[in-house]
This record gives sequence, C-alpha cells and structure tokens, in this order.
Amino acid sequence: MKKVMLTVFKHNHGAYQFFREALQFEIDDTSPSMSGCCVDDCTYEILSRQTKHAEALGHSHG
Repeated sequence: MKKVMLTVFKHNHGAYQFFREALQFEIDDTSPSMSGCCVDDCTYEILSRQTKHAEALGHSHG
C-alpha cells in the first residue's frame, strides 16, 4: 500500500484542519479542486498521505 486516502467535506472545517495539520494529509491529485473543473460546485476534497512503506521505497506523493 502506497498511500491512505480519505474524503472530507469542505464545510467541516474542524475535520479538514485536523487531517491537514495534525495528520499531515495533502490534497490529492485526484481531488476535484486539483483538476480546475467544478471547483466551486464541489463540496469535498480528497486528501491523501503516503504510507511509511511508500516513503521507504522513495515513492513521490500524489
């Protein structure tokens, strides 16, 4: 397994902040906001974080 992914609603500021700041998740390349399409219409973000296994193998994030 290379990464862990989750979906968080944009209006859930507490959860969004927790995953981004406390657990170091990043906005995934597959998140709608990264595609530039439907940014305002989308109510969620897809976040991801590399596993330690992927880091040890030198895989890049995304």
